[in-house]
Amino acid sequence: MLQKFIHKVEAVITGKSRAPALEIGLEALSTGYGMAVSLRRRLYEKGFLPQYRLPCFVISVGNITVGGTGKTPMVMRIANLLTHDGFRVAVLSRGYGGRAETAGTIVSDGNGLIRDAALAGDEPVLISRSCPGVPVLAGKNRIASGKLACERFHPDCIVLDDGFQHLALDRDVDIVLLDVRQPAGNGHLLPRGPLREPLAALRSADAFVLTRNGSAGNSPAQAPDGFPLGKPIFRSNHRELVRALIHPGQTIDFLPAAGEGDSNSGLISGRRVYRFSGIADNARVDASIEKLGATVAGNMDFRDHHLYDDREIAAIEAEARRCHAGMLVTTEKDAVRLMGRAAFSIPLAILGIVLEMVPKDRFLFENWLLRLARAKTGKQNSDDPEVLQLPTK
Repeated sequence: MLQKFIHKVEAVITGKSRAPALEIGLEALSTGYGMAVSLRRRLYEKGFLPQYRLPCFVISVGNITVGGTGKTPMVMRIANLLTHDGFRVAVLSRGYGGRAETAGTIVSDGNGLIRDAALAGDEPVLISRSCPGVPVLAGKNRIASGKLACERFHPDCIVLDDGFQHLALDRDVDIVLLDVRQPAGNGHLLPRGPLREPLAALRSADAFVLTRNGSAGNSPAQAPDGFPLGKPIFRSNHRELVRALIHPGQTIDFLPAAGEGDSNSGLISGRRVYRFSGIADNARVDASIEKLGATVAGNMDFRDHHLYDDREIAAIEAEARRCHAGMLVTTEKDAVRLMGRAAFSIPLAILGIVLEMVPKDRFLFENWLLRLARAKTGKQNSDDPEVLQLPTK
């Protein structure tokens, strides 16, 4: 009964169905929610609620809507960019769905993974595997995680995954990602819509990255209607790729990091596949599969961050055979939750997402961020003596 009600609410939020009485009730809840989160941000901005300051350069990557805008791929891009430029970097992630979300844990010490997804959550494990040499910590208390990161690893820079609403920890730069197709969702706050805060909160951002731009040309990036002007705006795209192919009888023991030149899309092209996944937008995975040239014969949806049990794994394979699918397909976030466990008798393709900056904006974004990091930390690149001033809050 509860699951049915949740699906009905989701259908109203996404506009797939109408339920006037439910919409009125959700709108009333949204009004109260909006007042509460606006007051909370204002109290932090005015100094009535304290913010903790870490002794390093802190970058937050976040968004203003629930759902996937590409925060985790952007965190990976930034962490690897800073590492390549000579900075010591650590990443803080909440670790949604992991048993250590409340207590916190070190997921990777930079030398290798020391926690699995069941304990640490899928996103921290995925970041750890995609960012060699970068310590990753999980836990909803980012202050505690940040203190531990500074004590153990002495980073020059810390990157917060999904940190825009985590106001208790002060940051130097707030980067907010917006899906260019629906930057404000349906325009309503939770629970009537996907907005986590009123759009006025975007005034606190230092830069925006517009994701899923499609074939963006050479024209300058433009802010969506109603969004703050005068802030740097960069554009990116999500590129789907096959991260790995697991053969029948094998478990997922290793998930290679994906570079911008990788593809392997031919591994599923022309195949009839069965998709299973538990992410924020499962339907989007089907579109990605079809974009890579495969046919989705059937699918099975789970909630975001879902941890699979043996019964569900068996049901997935049974349904795939019933649909006459010759291959299973899931996402990299799902794959880290299955590592060392499931061994299917059907080939399993693992899809990944690489966030690629629009070529015109890539240099601008990297130059902007690196100059800010150098200004804060005092690290200077001999080829680039000039630095930008840090944005004022």
